[in-house]
Amino acid sequence: MTGEASEMRLVIGGLRVRLIELPQARSVGACLLVGAGSLDDPPWPWGTAHLAEHISTHVWRERAGTKIVARTGNAVTSFSVAGPPERVGDIAAGLVATNGAEPVSEAVFESERHAVQLENRAAESNPVLKVGPAVAEAALPGHGLAATARATSATLAAITPADVQEFRRVHYRPASCSLAIVGPDLPIDHLTHLLAAWAGQTPGDPASDRPAPGDPASGLDPSAGPIWLGEEAAGLVALSVPADAGDDRRLARAAITADLGPLVAAARSLGLPLLGRAGIPARSAAVDVLCWRPGPHREPELLNLLRREIRSIESHGIDPRLARDIETISAQERHFSRHTPLGLAQAAAREAMAERASAGAEIESTDAGVRVIARRVRLWRMRDGRFPSIADE
Repeated sequence: MTGEASEMRLVIGGLRVRLIELPQARSVGACLLVGAGSLDDPPWPWGTAHLAEHISTHVWRERAGTKIVARTGNAVTSFSVAGPPERVGDIAAGLVATNGAEPVSEAVFESERHAVQLENRAAESNPVLKVGPAVAEAALPGHGLAATARATSATLAAITPADVQEFRRVHYRPASCSLAIVGPDLPIDHLTHLLAAWAGQTPGDPASDRPAPGDPASGLDPSAGPIWLGEEAAGLVALSVPADAGDDRRLARAAITADLGPLVAAARSLGLPLLGRAGIPARSAAVDVLCWRPGPHREPELLNLLRREIRSIESHGIDPRLARDIETISAQERHFSRHTPLGLAQAAAREAMAERASAGAEIESTDAGVRVIARRVRLWRMRDGRFPSIADE
């Protein structure tokens, strides 16, 4: 894909918009981010944000009839779609329609509830999928990092159509969203008029309707309790690397957690491959989680080796050649993630939601931050399917 890109940045009724023209592109990509997710479930039942996403996806299918990829996170719900350039107007109109608060039929509501319940049961049958949120919440409690894992069959059954309609009314508003559209020969006037009409139909600042952070209704209430991981999680070992809001040591964290990095390599030297990894973000924090299954007899050996490696990083940092390799890989991954109109739209929507340019995040010395990050690494062991207990003291 070649050709000089031109970008228009707008704020329409609070909606943060990026319209990027790529003259040589052969498709159009669009990404809409809603600044609400599972940690906004309370005061509604856990799972309301996820069900709201499914209802919005149904609205899209009814209107556009094409595939859309949607995901509910802790703090953000995303909708991504790609299509031929001639359908850019329909794509934009469809994304606007997904954000309406109009009710759907009872049959549609129950069908989408059933779909969410099936997804939740799949997660419950594989507790490893919940290790990331559980460890993240243990590492940085009070940030709602485990919100996506709190829905149960009982809470999903308790959600009413009125709950979802009100959730969408409060959170699915232009001032809560960012939208990026990328493609050739964008009809700028048509798109801006369409978005202005949407913003005009749904005025107001949704922040006034949101529970305040720290309020028990905000999703950050410590009384929400630990995540039950199930017996299958017993014997797992996990490692957490937390980052508070504003922490720009992204490459330093990658240097510690990468497959090429010293911790994963150390475990591999024992014949213990990485079982899984997860990045768990919320509004004001994020945690990277790595997980292994060493078995009861090899758990002490793995924990001792990881402790030694962490202390070594704290004292000496990492090999400069390894740091350069990780920086190169990170830059390549970032480049390729933006190589298509859809990838570029997703990146632009994230930047608009964060209200900051992405370039600053790339200008960072890996070595400068890696020792600081190493001091924040924690090790965890699972016991009896319950909340992780700390294993690095």
